[in-house]
Amino acid sequence: MITVRVKRNPDGFPYALSSTGHAGYAEPGQDIMCAAVSALATTTLSALTDLIKVEVDYVLAEGEIYCEVLEQALTDKQREGIQLLFDTFELGCIQLADSYDYKYIKVVKAR
Repeated sequence: MITVRVKRNPDGFPYALSSTGHAGYAEPGQDIMCAAVSALATTTLSALTDLIKVEVDYVLAEGEIYCEVLEQALTDKQREGIQLLFDTFELGCIQLADSYDYKYIKVVKAR
């Protein structure tokens, strides 16, 4: 099972995402659930750096994706973009999990 988390500060502002594990939906290289979560996570990572223009620390490895926005001065526009991207990632993962009766993806609300 893939476990997905969006970490938020005490004010509820998202600052990191993680995806760990394997869905087990199909054989490695054929697993559409793993591919879907990976696509959502890597697109979020790319949008943070290329569109929102914030610095991030990240890990892209077999069975693990982690992305954290580094502490930095943020404009209101950047904060809005970060919020939208992390919320969209989380929503996409929830919709994927729901589509397959939560058998392959678990979305954990994290602080």
